[in-house]
Amino acid sequence: MPTFSLSDPLFWLQFLYYFIAVFIAYYIPGSLFLRQVTIPRIFKISLSVTLGMVLFACQGYLFGYLHMRYGTYIYLLACFLIWLLGQRKKKALTPSTQFKLNWKTWAIILTGSLMQLSTIWFTGVTLKGNAYYCCGNANDNFLYGSLSREVIRAIPPENPGMTGELFKNYHYWSNIIIGETSRIFGLPVFQTQFQYSTVLVSLLTGILLISLIWSLGGSKNLASWTVFFFYFGSDAIYWLIAFTRSAPIFSMSSLEDGAGFLANYPRAMAVMVGVAAMILLFYVRKKPTLTLVIATSLLFASITGMKIYVAFFMYVGLLSIALFDAMKHKSKTAAIIGFMTVAIVLPIYVLTNTGAGGLYYLGFWRAQNFIVQPWLNLLRLEQARIIYEADHKWVQVMCFNILFTAIYIVATFGTKTIALLNTKKTLKQLPLEVHIFLLPAFVTSFLLGFLFNQDTGESNTFNFLVSVFIFSSLYAALVINYAVEKRSRYIGIIVAVIIILMTIPRPIYRTYRNISDLINKRSFSISKNILSAATAVRNGTNLTDVFLITPRYFKFDTQGPVFSMLLDRPMYFSGEQFLYWFKAPPGEVARRKYVVSTIFTSNNIIEVAAELKQNQINYIFDVPSSLIGGTTSASFIQTFYQNYDTRVLKIVTTNIPKSVFDDFIESTQASVMRFDELAAPYR
Repeated sequence: MPTFSLSDPLFWLQFLYYFIAVFIAYYIPGSLFLRQVTIPRIFKISLSVTLGMVLFACQGYLFGYLHMRYGTYIYLLACFLIWLLGQRKKKALTPSTQFKLNWKTWAIILTGSLMQLSTIWFTGVTLKGNAYYCCGNANDNFLYGSLSREVIRAIPPENPGMTGELFKNYHYWSNIIIGETSRIFGLPVFQTQFQYSTVLVSLLTGILLISLIWSLGGSKNLASWTVFFFYFGSDAIYWLIAFTRSAPIFSMSSLEDGAGFLANYPRAMAVMVGVAAMILLFYVRKKPTLTLVIATSLLFASITGMKIYVAFFMYVGLLSIALFDAMKHKSKTAAIIGFMTVAIVLPIYVLTNTGAGGLYYLGFWRAQNFIVQPWLNLLRLEQARIIYEADHKWVQVMCFNILFTAIYIVATFGTKTIALLNTKKTLKQLPLEVHIFLLPAFVTSFLLGFLFNQDTGESNTFNFLVSVFIFSSLYAALVINYAVEKRSRYIGIIVAVIIILMTIPRPIYRTYRNISDLINKRSFSISKNILSAATAVRNGTNLTDVFLITPRYFKFDTQGPVFSMLLDRPMYFSGEQFLYWFKAPPGEVARRKYVVSTIFTSNNIIEVAAELKQNQINYIFDVPSSLIGGTTSASFIQTFYQNYDTRVLKIVTTNIPKSVFDDFIESTQASVMRFDELAAPYR
């Protein structure tokens, strides 16, 4: 059930049980690969859990495609027995070095995690019987939840909005981790997705960032500043609005900020795995072993299945460091990891994303589009640029484009823009290798995100910029840490206070707004009557029964596969917007849309009956006031459940006579011709 109550003891017991599952399914397998790694215990645990999550996704993907899903039990049992044997032979284990996080760093991590969780953790909370989905994008969240549920049924998963069609052109490895954990340990999939695992991901990412700084020889203060910018880093749009006095200061949302990290769950997990991959890469370059090379390759490869934008960022860095090592140190370790990553990535990407489409050039569109936003009151600048462009004065046009780009960068990256102030002295706080890895990745990701759009998802190329935003935390930290440590104490304190005060208003406001939206019930909600009907469906129908939703009365289901998650049943046609967004087979989408229209608008009882039977639709989720043309007195329609707001109709196909199809063929030739005309462009 995609709802939970904070007063339910079972919810909290399952929360504790989830961490037992984490220990068994993630930590134990991951720790087997890292037994000889000598890093502080807290970092080793975090790295083991992250690697274990990737291994869990790998085995789930493999056994799913082989139709051997029982293999997961064998995998976990084998890992557990090997781990137990290792505990009896502790002499074979290399002890970890010591490291203690100071109270400032722990305060940043815990406070930052709570702020991040405020955006996602109350997804599905019940208040006075109604369910509220606060405070991220409800449609995206229903897609994530329904995909994880589909993974429980099969890998590769079906499209949650169109039963019988495989889900394509989007990443779902993070859903494999959630779905497999729920399937094996009996945890509720929705709570595992949004309440239990989000706590783990937020905390682990912060600790792994500190581990990365430590492994590179950075100071504790540098690590503290890095996690500060990761959790609290935000835009400067509100400062721009305050300067122009054009609107209330927070009237325009941020393009990205640390408090919204968990709003895009696949990306959050990809970033966490990416940091872990960097840690192992820099470790294995010094102490290469076959086990660690394989583990590092799996970490890098799995990012493709989680978020391709983060994967691109990481692969540019991996290629850069591989070339650097080959030319300067004559080392092939990074290159071998790169080749192994490609070998693993190709089947992952090709099987799922062959129809995702490519990129197309837009020039300075993103900055131009930003500058005309009404809250900024800068439209006159774009109007001036257009006039110069019409007059072919290209120098002035380019000056405006450069100005727009500068405004866009500062507005997007906020105080992280100080990363551009790095010098040789500030960069020397970390070894050259990390800059070889990160700087080419920054440049390529920024150019792709700023200058291009894509065929699938269109402006989703902004995610390239998000990778730059997140990992620029390190370079902003280099500047501020140098200013604080190398200047006089008082100047350092003043600089630090100014940066903090300029950074935290947005995450504080966003957290306040999240809590306020929940308390005042301003988020997307589902009524108690719909929830009651959904409970009746889950308790009284078969898992394979196909449902059709009345689009006229449940318009929110057209924006995302909401009922796919609510009912936990296959949907005939749900989340129409996402079907187009991820390029579901257009001919099949058009056909099903035509069938839905026929069922809900035709007055021909023969036509409706034939469509219901031919398309194997078992139930219709409707409202009491709805009249489905030609079926109100039909013997093959029965009321399964009804309350004030909802009605569930059962289709008794055995009551539809065989002769219906003969009559249907004769009476609907014109309809078939109409559909052929509709579907022709897609064939």
